[in-house]
Amino acid sequence: KGTGGIEVIRSDDKRMVEYLAAGNTCPDTMLTGIVKYDAQHNEIDLRNRCVVRGDQMTNICDNEKTSPAIRCEGIKCCEANKCCRGQSEYCFDYEAAYMQANQRKMLIVRPPIGHREYDEDGTELYWLLHAPLYGQADAGLAWNETINAFLTDPEGCAMIRGDAEPGLYSKRVGKELAEQLAMSLYVDDGKLYF
Repeated sequence: KGTGGIEVIRSDDKRMVEYLAAGNTCPDTMLTGIVKYDAQHNEIDLRNRCVVRGDQMTNICDNEKTSPAIRCEGIKCCEANKCCRGQSEYCFDYEAAYMQANQRKMLIVRPPIGHREYDEDGTELYWLLHAPLYGQADAGLAWNETINAFLTDPEGCAMIRGDAEPGLYSKRVGKELAEQLAMSLYVDDGKLYF
């Protein structure tokens, strides 16, 4: 979503008033840091990420806090089929996956400490999120719903999602058994078998 993922709004904004009147709360956000290392354990990158305090999101039920992912048995079956069919595989990772998802519900949060928190006239400022942030209680489910819609779209990838294994997608691309694409998805990490 790029820079359009966050919209700064005032506490007297009509959307904010309606949001609070519906019984919603505004969870805090915070900045977290992570150091990336190479194989020799040399520091190669320092990253900072703004995350939502998902523990403060009381309006999300338990079923919305989880996302389907392929099970170990499903991956083993994919690997066995790959060997039997003489297929190749390609491993991939969706970068910043959660932030590419569609927001499931309106969410307004407090900016992290150190960011501007009040307008010139003293009115408190909040962030209206147009894309989920990491830490958000339903970010995993939002990502899964978004990627599933993309993969199963008849006008797009047109893959079929497994009934018993919702982290497995497949598509026949020819008449031969080896001409079947399969893709396993574990949150934002996947393997494409072709």
